Amino acid sequence: MAETEGRHARKVSMKGSNEVGKEKWAKHYSSNHQILLVGEGDFSFALSLATSFGSASNIVATSLDSYDILIKKYKRAKTNLKILDNFGAQLLHGVDSTRMKLHPDLRMRKFDRIVYNFPHAGFVGQESDRLVIMMHRSLVRGFLRNASAMLRVNGEVHVSHKTKCPFYCWNIEELATQSCLKSLECVNFKIKDYPGYNNKRGDGKKPDQPFPLGKCKTFKFILSSKAMKSARSSYKNPIPLQRENATIVVDRFPIMMKSTECFRIFREYFNHECLACGQGDNYLPYSFRDMLKIGFDRYNVENHGKALKGYVNLVEELRMLSKQRVAFLRKCLSGIDQQYPLMAEIAGIHSQQTPMNGSNEVVDEKWANHYSSNHQILLIGEGDFSFALSLAMSFDSASNIVASSLDTYGTYFLLLSSSITIYKNAKENLDMLAKFGGKLLHGVNSVTMKSHTDLQKQKFDRIVFNFPHSGFPDKESDHYTIVRNKNLVQSFLWNARSMLRPKCKIHVTHKTTYPYNCWKIEELATQCGLTFVECVDFKIEDYPGYNNKRGDQNNPDLSFSPVKCSTFKFMVSSNAKKSPPEFPFQTEMKKLLALMHPLAVAHLAPGMICVTECLIPDLSPLQEDSKPSSSGVGSSQPPHK
Repeated sequence: MAETEGRHARKVSMKGSNEVGKEKWAKHYSSNHQILLVGEGDFSFALSLATSFGSASNIVATSLDSYDILIKKYKRAKTNLKILDNFGAQLLHGVDSTRMKLHPDLRMRKFDRIVYNFPHAGFVGQESDRLVIMMHRSLVRGFLRNASAMLRVNGEVHVSHKTKCPFYCWNIEELATQSCLKSLECVNFKIKDYPGYNNKRGDGKKPDQPFPLGKCKTFKFILSSKAMKSARSSYKNPIPLQRENATIVVDRFPIMMKSTECFRIFREYFNHECLACGQGDNYLPYSFRDMLKIGFDRYNVENHGKALKGYVNLVEELRMLSKQRVAFLRKCLSGIDQQYPLMAEIAGIHSQQTPMNGSNEVVDEKWANHYSSNHQILLIGEGDFSFALSLAMSFDSASNIVASSLDTYGTYFLLLSSSITIYKNAKENLDMLAKFGGKLLHGVNSVTMKSHTDLQKQKFDRIVFNFPHSGFPDKESDHYTIVRNKNLVQSFLWNARSMLRPKCKIHVTHKTTYPYNCWKIEELATQCGLTFVECVDFKIEDYPGYNNKRGDQNNPDLSFSPVKCSTFKFMVSSNAKKSPPEFPFQTEMKKLLALMHPLAVAHLAPGMICVTECLIPDLSPLQEDSKPSSSGVGSSQPPHK
């Protein structure tokens, strides 16, 4: 591998001048930019830029495939690579975009433009498949994280990508925000702007075939203001080896440079070291060994035929400077380590929850719309668990998620007919959630969940019930159907109230058209001692991979149209009562009893009240220190449906 890369490595110019040629442009890219191209196919995009610039000395072009695989895949690859080599490009193979910042030839590099055209994780299924989308998102997320660490202060990351369905579900702009990047602009991608560029499939049976582009855009990202501030910050006193004649203080003894000759001979090396600390104006994109070789060759040219004693003295001086520089940096880092506990306390890092795997590792906070990886989240009434999996993929973990369903585990795989199961993707989703570290509960009734064995001692930051429904025995507009659904929602809210952490929220996502607006969810919440916070539009595309399900009656695995839906958010009121509200079924029973003959009431009322109690089994007042009921909810309990 190293031999292959070395064969195509950029030839280092031995000219000592720092001349800058006339600037040339190829659409968004300049000949004065230091450009990193990631995931090249047959290297035709790199060659297009090089041809426009008349040079490729500012281009580093990489591929995931090794050189040998590359020339077998693409018939033009070998020719393109040879031309690029003649243009002076640096060519690297076997570069993984999700780990490229650690690559030996890239880890000390900074770029003005980092470009990834049409990232793709491979053809392992249909593009609209949820798991395929998540694989693509994982690839782009890894690339953006690495690229953000390899940018110069005013550099840009460019990702060219299709924008039609299902490719827009990748939500690239959201992934960028997770890597300290912010959107600069989004412009149309036109392949004719890059003469000679041939897009390739790169995988499958025909990797050398082009794919139809259709509507494409180039997404441009820059470092966020927080990252920019960090990049621009520096020590007031310069770090040794950052400028000529710098005073180096080690153990309070100042040491001055012996001469300027060391800086003159090894100036490329010093420039490289400056850039490594984020303060260089000039940049030579090579390893430090290349820089030292340039110094050696320069000394030989200027002192041809003379002994190398002078060069040995310069190298010794450079070695001493390097040792002093290491000592200086260690001292600085030691001071930072001593300050870290105070910094962590100020930043509130210690307030984050410890991962459920038992480690003390502090993980960067990630968001999926209203939900954070630092929230303890309880999901109620999951269908095929695709909502839970969507959050887990966004967080790269499910250690903070408890996902529950009313159905028992076996129900997901019971045959409704000879070949149809309730949720065909349920087992696959559950397996993935388990690998992500999620806690999965089945047979959890939302109207009695606070007494569930695995939930009665837990508190949550977010409790979520998406599209609650008691079943489809009658029309949605039927009065008693509405009463059943209201009873379900209010019973859920009453239970969820006692399971919240202080100042945390309950989310109920619900349709807002008729007859669903007759449920009056805000009124039900008020009766349970909850305060309305806000109501926001629910957009299913905010949760890639989420598939809402009917979940009852015929065709339970079918989706329903989530048109005109909102997420209602509630908090516990400061003056909330501890006594339970009057539930909708109780109100209906009273109305029916009032219409009946007194003698009939005497005989029937106890039985009717019993039915109501069965539907709302836990009506005990909330008590701060009371012991919860020991009876857990299992599959034997009557479901709320």
